[in-house]
Amino acid sequence: MLLDVHCICHRLALACGDANDHISYIKTVEKVLIRLCSFFHNSGKRTAAYTKAVITSAELQISHSAKKRVVKRVKKATQTRWLSTESTVDGIFLNFVPLIQTLQIYSNDSDPVAINLITEIKSKNFVGAVYLLHEVLPILSHLSRAFQKGNISFAVIAPAVEFILEELKSVSKKQSPLECLRRDLAEDVRLHYSGLTPLTTHDETLLRNLTSKYVHALHDNIASRFKDSLPILSAFKIFDPVAVPPMSDHGFSEYGDKDKDPCRISVSAGDWRMKGPEDRGIYL
Repeated sequence: MLLDVHCICHRLALACGDANDHISYIKTVEKVLIRLCSFFHNSGKRTAAYTKAVITSAELQISHSAKKRVVKRVKKATQTRWLSTESTVDGIFLNFVPLIQTLQIYSNDSDPVAINLITEIKSKNFVGAVYLLHEVLPILSHLSRAFQKGNISFAVIAPAVEFILEELKSVSKKQSPLECLRRDLAEDVRLHYSGLTPLTTHDETLLRNLTSKYVHALHDNIASRFKDSLPILSAFKIFDPVAVPPMSDHGFSEYGDKDKDPCRISVSAGDWRMKGPEDRGIYL
């Protein structure tokens, strides 16, 4: 039996893209990330300078062959594959100070692209957005990777989506990106040499609002994208023999009851048809 459905991972990516379109500053950050990727991707010299800055910052003595394992290279981010932006965000999050130092070198040489990039990146708003994405994107990627496995049970799809929605709510409720950034900007901590000052009350208010709005947009778009398909896909768990209750169980006689499941199978003139809400069907 073959079931034809829209790609769940693609649907998740579309939901993330829609959320970005609703939050103007996240959209701005996305454009900066793309320009930043191009700045390094198009020049081996710039990439080498960034690599050197990362190694110097970490005070590591490593071989040439080990550099690729230590340096988080800036990878290309595109809107069509927003979840792949996690690699770029991860690199900026871990190596923000070396990144600033590298851009400063080219800014001192009057490189117009570097001057523009460092102006936009060296701000608490941008770093706050990076910390937010660093917290949120792994949650979304976890769901995406779960749906790319070779085997997946229909029974786990709805709980998996519900789980990440709760995880997103937790990020907004705890304001974990703000707490992490506040800690890293303290004296002698990770971002102490970035040139950024500690967060003001105004800075914290902006980051709280950004976190709440972005998480809310993600939550609503993901819920909207999956709300129609989840009941139908989840109903297919009735075909899982492991899920069938024992014959002695009270619910055995009602298991798979067509009146209680959102999808039902009917036979008409030798044609098998899976019907769901609003009589939309998938041929089997």
